This record gives sequence, structure tokens and C-alpha cells, in this order.
Amino acid sequence: MNLKKILFLMLMTFSLMQMINTKEYIDKLGNKYDLHLTTDDELKECENIFVQAFSKAYEKFTPEDLGVVDKAAFLHIAFSDVYNDFRTKTQYLFSATKDGKVIGFVGFKLTETPNKVYITQLAVDPEYWLRGVGKQLILRVFDQFKDANHLVIIARKINTHARDFYLSLGFTTCTYMHPGYNPERYIGYEWLKK
Repeated sequence: MNLKKILFLMLMTFSLMQMINTKEYIDKLGNKYDLHLTTDDELKECENIFVQAFSKAYEKFTPEDLGVVDKAAFLHIAFSDVYNDFRTKTQYLFSATKDGKVIGFVGFKLTETPNKVYITQLAVDPEYWLRGVGKQLILRVFDQFKDANHLVIIARKINTHARDFYLSLGFTTCTYMHPGYNPERYIGYEWLKK
């Protein structure tokens, strides 16, 4: 087989994999988005969305309220865990894109408990809040983990945006706490598939 044919087959295989891993979603306003596995090229956009979303969620709080020295620096450092987990393939990331631009992402990890999945991160560009994008990102867990029936997440107690969002999806508060998180500042939420 010549090099041209090999390159063509590789390109076709990559395109097919992207199609399999991509779902189209139409939001409440009729806008179309693609939901797909995050690529290396999208990580910086994901970081920007993360910082924008959490800056908006925490805009009324001082750094002292959050237990940090500098909010922006804290958010960039927090996202470094996402980079590390993505690079070492210890978590799955899905992005929502509109016209090639990342507007949100979600991270998932398996837990030691069978069929239980930990949502590591969820961030949606504040411009796209309340359009169903976050919900669709969370639902992608069931495409990746067919046997999943228990989702858990941890959020800061003062993050009322997160609380309202998770409760609206049917999550309930729980005692789940990831190692290293302070239960005085964080709260667990869970969703059990019926």
C-alpha cells in the first residue's frame, strides 16, 4: 500500500472516530451545538471557560470567603489538575462547541465503587447558562459509561449557581467527599439512576 492510501485511511479513521464521539444538541433557543470528546487543542479554551464561569459564580465573594489569596490565580491553579488528569488519561473530558468555539466542558472519573462516576469539573460559558448545555454535558456520562447509575460531584457550599443547577437536575445532597476537600467549604451531591 502506498503512502497516499495509508494517509487517506488514517484520515478517514480519525473522521469516523470524531463522528462516533460527536453528538449534536439543539438548545432551548434553537441553537445547535456539538458535544464531543475534548481534544488537546481545546484545553486552553476549556481553561478560559472554567475561569469565566467560576469568576461569575464567585463574583459576589471575596477571596477570604473562598479561602484563597487571589481568585483568578486560584482558578488557574485549580484547572492545572484538569490538564494533568487529561494528559495522564485519568479522566474523560467532553466539550460543547458552537461554530468551533468551546462553550462548556465536563470531566468524569470512575470511582472505586462499580457504576459510580465522579464529575470532576463542569463549566459553561456564562453567556450560555440556562440553555441546557450543562445538562447535556452531564448526560454524556451515560454514553461513555453504559453501566453508570450513580453520579457524584462536589461543589463549594457558597456556589449557589452550582447548588441550584444540580438540584434542578434531581441531584440531592450527600456525604460524598473527595480526599483533600474540606467538608466545611464543600458539599457533595449525588444522582441515582432509577
